[in-house]
Amino acid sequence: MAKSNIQMSETPNRIHVMIGCGGHAKVVVDSIVRQGGIVDWIVDENPQARSLLGIPILNPEDLEAKSLGLMFFIVAIGDNSTRRMKYLSFVAAGHEPFTVIHPGSIVSERADIGSGSLVGAGAVVNPAVEIGVNCIVNTSASIDHDCQIGDHCHIGPGARLPASVVVEDGVFIGAGATVLPGIEIGSNATIGAGSVVTRNVANNSTVFGNPARVRTSTRPD
Repeated sequence: MAKSNIQMSETPNRIHVMIGCGGHAKVVVDSIVRQGGIVDWIVDENPQARSLLGIPILNPEDLEAKSLGLMFFIVAIGDNSTRRMKYLSFVAAGHEPFTVIHPGSIVSERADIGSGSLVGAGAVVNPAVEIGVNCIVNTSASIDHDCQIGDHCHIGPGARLPASVVVEDGVFIGAGATVLPGIEIGSNATIGAGSVVTRNVANNSTVFGNPARVRTSTRPD
């Protein structure tokens, strides 16, 4: 689990490239603009249009042809595994991830937000929270004190994590889910929308319901 304390004041006001042009990308663009930033280009391997919200969309070859050197970037893809792959690829190429915190969110100065992460509109991140790199804290999600969120996680819209929840890398928590205090969620687990998690969740498991129960385990721990 990575730890960073990147804050809005430490990031540039310009993102050279945003990766992804799906529905989530619209949320990210709006958050960037409201934060006072500018996006130069969006890059996508299979673009269905030439622009998104007025921003030109390039394929990777066109972006490479520009020979821009160092770029600031954010990955605007909801799927954790795809977002992780794109993030690591751009970091390996020497580019800098950009952290986006919507001004309509509430983020404690005593919380740590990892590089390349998004905190969306209406989200709350309270003191002593640690959020890893390349995470999504989506619209109106709430993460209370002393929670630890690993890298490449997605906390869905309206999800609620009260005190001292531990979420390992690659976890997806669906919209409106609630995790009780002190629960530990293993890496790459999936929590179904609207679920209430009352006990620890093993690595790679899918749980849903109230109370949430294990439905699948995709691979051994």
